[in-house]
Amino acid sequence: MFKAHRIDPHKIRTLEDLRRIPFTTKQDLLPSEGEPERHKNFILQPTAESLRETLPMREKLRLLEERILHGKDSARRKVMHDYYPVFLTFTSGRSAQALPFAYTQRDLEILQIAGLRLIDVLGIPETTRTVNLLPLRPPPRLLASHDGGLRCGADDPQHRRRKGDGHSSATSARSAG
Repeated sequence: MFKAHRIDPHKIRTLEDLRRIPFTTKQDLLPSEGEPERHKNFILQPTAESLRETLPMREKLRLLEERILHGKDSARRKVMHDYYPVFLTFTSGRSAQALPFAYTQRDLEILQIAGLRLIDVLGIPETTRTVNLLPLRPPPRLLASHDGGLRCGADDPQHRRRKGDGHSSATSARSAG
């Protein structure tokens, strides 16, 4: 996509740079006669060759280290963690066509971190009780708030004490993210 629009991702620095990036629309995802499963075009499906070409050197070294220390299967599991879909949601189908959205384990972790940051920015105290009012098919912004709450222990008031680290899980997750 960046090549097609002549955008160097390393030169994106300003809001104006972001405006040059084309947004994906629902129309882009809807099936057509020629592509009944068009939505699958938006699921990363890396090959060994594409990973060699596109992964940053830091990630290549991380995978090489994993392979040397723990074996080829462990390195493969790390790649699957980042790219293999493990969770699926759908739009409500208001356009007469429900659209699937696939999430990897890494995507879910990022949503948790984003939710945790929102909780921190909003200044919600750790002692606040929350109620899950998510719809049946939650959009990512609601998953982020829900999962962020779980990540900081909102589901279990004893969560932090059982961890035994003396720090709130919100602080620990923020420093890890």
